[in-house]
Amino acid sequence: MSIQQLDGYISIEDFFKHMDELSKKEELEKEINQSKSKYQ
Repeated sequence: MSIQQLDGYISIEDFFKHMDELSKKEELEKEINQSKSKYQ
């Protein structure tokens, strides 16, 4: 992530909330991929 994108965040809290959502999304995608490969 670039500094310019960081400038777009209103506060540090918003930034961490966004990062938290991203990591949850990644975990979900991993789980989905694992279950897909199980059923193939």
